[in-house]
Amino acid sequence: MKRIQVLFIVMLFAGMTADAQLKVNSTGKVGIATGTNTLQSRLSVGWNSYFDYYNSSIGIAATPESNNQFRNLGIAGIIKKDANNVYNHNFGVFGLVSGIDSNNSENYGVSGMIENNNVINNPGGSGILGSSNMYPYYYPITISGSQAGYFYGPVIITGTLTVPTVLNTSDARLKENIIPLSETDEDGRLTLERVSSMNVVEYNFKNRLAEEKPMANEKDDPDKARAAYEAAKAEADEMASRRHLGLVAQELQAICPDMVQEGQDGYLAINYTELVPLLIRSIQTLKQELDELKAEGARMALAPQATAAGTSASIITNKLFQNSPNPFTAQTVIRFQLAEDAMNATIYIFDMQGKELKQIPVYHGQQSVTINGYELSAGMYLYSLVVNGQEIETKRMILSK
Repeated sequence: MKRIQVLFIVMLFAGMTADAQLKVNSTGKVGIATGTNTLQSRLSVGWNSYFDYYNSSIGIAATPESNNQFRNLGIAGIIKKDANNVYNHNFGVFGLVSGIDSNNSENYGVSGMIENNNVINNPGGSGILGSSNMYPYYYPITISGSQAGYFYGPVIITGTLTVPTVLNTSDARLKENIIPLSETDEDGRLTLERVSSMNVVEYNFKNRLAEEKPMANEKDDPDKARAAYEAAKAEADEMASRRHLGLVAQELQAICPDMVQEGQDGYLAINYTELVPLLIRSIQTLKQELDELKAEGARMALAPQATAAGTSASIITNKLFQNSPNPFTAQTVIRFQLAEDAMNATIYIFDMQGKELKQIPVYHGQQSVTINGYELSAGMYLYSLVVNGQEIETKRMILSK
């Protein structure tokens, strides 16, 4: 019986080799439906000699049978999880380079490349494509140009990411509902107030790996599992020892909620890039206030010269200046100037709902009044100069505690 089985296998093998569908050379390399007699890999499926001149040693090599196929896969790794698959270490494709010589730095677990052949109407492609919620096999993702890597969905990196340049998509053609950044938010807070209230801290990240235990089942090598865990833990310990500067997500969420997002792991993350527009708007506000102060200072410096030259002192007009400092905590000074005909002048302080909180009478020759922080609650207020029953100007001030 055994002889019959062996004879059947030999006859089947002979038939296949005669039909050039299955090839086995003297070194034991196997080729299935290959287009070359020179087998470069131990197992070649539908393989031609394109890479032969590299003198490569390839584990599995495969090329599509026809370029007219709608979908072509060189190698596909598919794991179908069922009720019996309860061990959660599953890899569709896994690449490992082991036993590396320290003098050889050209080693890659997984490598992918897109070659630009200048094909007409070719939208481009990617050497490596990763997707979290799309099936590129059935619904291809259009990629403009040739990219080394393209990821559709969230990407998490636990180590250090080093890049020479970071670009954020910001083309106007990709945006809608564009409006200028308002000086105040829905709660009436100035952009400068929001920036001033951000709590900048220094901190260490917790070593989350130290809280975990190495996992292994009965099929794993306990020594290798422990060694791998210790190596990863040592690297995590080194990263946890580094000091960082930044903001606390929970605190920023109360100030700028759109800049804080919750990840799939339940932890909060900050979009630091979008803090830049707030900083720019704050600088613009400070620049405008500084220009106003400079202009008023120049006019006040010219006023005595004009009077000494015999020019009418009417150059001194009623004027209200921005309080300084602003925002303030303990005290702030409101400066103003009054013309000689200012018979009845008052500075009024209102809350953002228009409710009058204080009246401070002022007179010609007086140049400022001081507001103490303990007189008001933290927030933003309006103050106005009214002379002879006419409102001269209204400005805003911020009290932070």
